[in-house]
Amino acid sequence: MRIFTYRGGGTAIDVTKYVKLNSPDTPLVVIPTTAGSGSEATRFAVLYEDGRKLSVTDDSIIPDAVMFDPELLRYLPEYHRKSSALDAFCHALESFWSVNANDESREYSRRALADITRLLEHYPESYDTEAMMQSAYTAGKAINIAQTTAGHAMCYRITGLFGTAHGHSAAMCSRVLFRWLTENTRLEVLNDIAAAMGCSSPEEAAGKFCDIYSRLGLEIPEATEQDIEDLAGSVNPERLKNFPASLDKETIRNLYRKILRVREK
Repeated sequence: MRIFTYRGGGTAIDVTKYVKLNSPDTPLVVIPTTAGSGSEATRFAVLYEDGRKLSVTDDSIIPDAVMFDPELLRYLPEYHRKSSALDAFCHALESFWSVNANDESREYSRRALADITRLLEHYPESYDTEAMMQSAYTAGKAINIAQTTAGHAMCYRITGLFGTAHGHSAAMCSRVLFRWLTENTRLEVLNDIAAAMGCSSPEEAAGKFCDIYSRLGLEIPEATEQDIEDLAGSVNPERLKNFPASLDKETIRNLYRKILRVREK
């Protein structure tokens, strides 16, 4: 019996998942070399063809086994170590408030969010490679059930326009969406998210996320109004259905103006 064994980040693992679709009876073993994509735990795979996103969802591509080697994270460039950790943070956060969440997924979200907050709050002193890999995997198990929401729907074109890493782009979006939810809704789940992050209120938790982002020293790109229009038109409406509040086109434009630095005319 053949066994696919593949080592890599989310993109490399997703490529192997596409191969697995044509060999459904062949076990797939993956060895993540980043801690953030969650691909090692999910039924999803994403590829791009000529800049166009192609997605597949199938239970048969959930890896049969995952092997963790925390030493691999020591060889990641600092920027990708930070951005992949933020991707895992966003998975935990978005799956927590997703309309598809259930008791099982929220327990994964809670555990991952609590651990990743602790690991990033005093980065790099508190960064533990083994704990980060385990937490990213747990966050992946959460999105495998609940899926991601508006933060991911809004982030893909940012990466295309400005060349920022996926986790960096996702964090730019989700940190603003978190604050927007605290200001425009009274969702009970936001209190659960705050508790997982060690905060007494959703407002404090949203502020802590912004503080973590700032502490990591990741830039915020400058956009034109034409970029804002491009971004607003790129958002996948299917992903928006998972978000717990309605976002119309004008709200999305205004959110992008807060996510990015808008160039003055």
